[in-house]
Amino acid sequence: MRMLTLLCVALTVPAIFSAQKKDESLVKKVKNGDKDEKLKAVTKIREMLEEGLKNKDVIPVIDQFISAGVLVPLVDCLSEYNASHRQLVANAMSALAIIATQKAEQIFKVQNVMDYLNDWKKYSSDEEVKKNATSILMNIMPNLIANAKSADQEKKLDAVTKIHEMLKGNTDKQLVDEFIKKGVLNPLIGFLPEDNASWPQLVTNAMAALAIIATEKAKEIIRANYKVGDYVENWIKNSTDDELLKNAASLLKNFLANENKQIFEEAMCAAYQLIKRNGRIYDETKAAQIQTMAS
Repeated sequence: MRMLTLLCVALTVPAIFSAQKKDESLVKKVKNGDKDEKLKAVTKIREMLEEGLKNKDVIPVIDQFISAGVLVPLVDCLSEYNASHRQLVANAMSALAIIATQKAEQIFKVQNVMDYLNDWKKYSSDEEVKKNATSILMNIMPNLIANAKSADQEKKLDAVTKIHEMLKGNTDKQLVDEFIKKGVLNPLIGFLPEDNASWPQLVTNAMAALAIIATEKAKEIIRANYKVGDYVENWIKNSTDDELLKNAASLLKNFLANENKQIFEEAMCAAYQLIKRNGRIYDETKAAQIQTMAS
């Protein structure tokens, strides 16, 4: 029995070593190869990942490629410099979409990945590329939301900025639904109280993200925290930041458009009346400005 075990090990180790060398060779070509070599290497990586997925044995394949350093060069394939190489982008995006099902956190850590994915999701004419970009982003969401809850203010700001960027110009309702499902509302609303006044950009981006979500899901926002109307009212009343006011007014506008009047009355009546009162609370110029923003 011992001899059989030793024989199995003796046969397995060279096979693993050979596979690692092959993976490293492919990754090296993605990094440093010419255009044709890159495309062939990325296509092969995508095919190997798809084969692993088909055989329900994709995790070892993913782990081997990550160990070989595949993530950064694959993400680099998505840069604007490769925009004309559609096959390269499509194959790299497909490979990353498979990896993201198991190792989204590691993809999330790669520099510029969020910017590239957002750009391809919004502007690509290739539906498969857009679909895969959206899939990767949805797998990355929990990492963004975790950072939004972090005690580190810089991490919070970066996460909220990226959440806003993901939502901006978005026509995919599935993405909004997935964000809500994964718990984005409470951390975003949590940035609206006045004790975050020392971080105006954090408040502004959170307000902007909520305003986009509210175009379809106003009721969900209000139900997540009934104080949200008070927070919006407070910023409209006290802020002098034009961008923040614009986002607050946009959020208010989407609440006002909510068909459920009962929810509107409970949460937003005070903020609505604040705007209608014009000069009672602020000077007429500011009141007119806010009124225009919300109309």
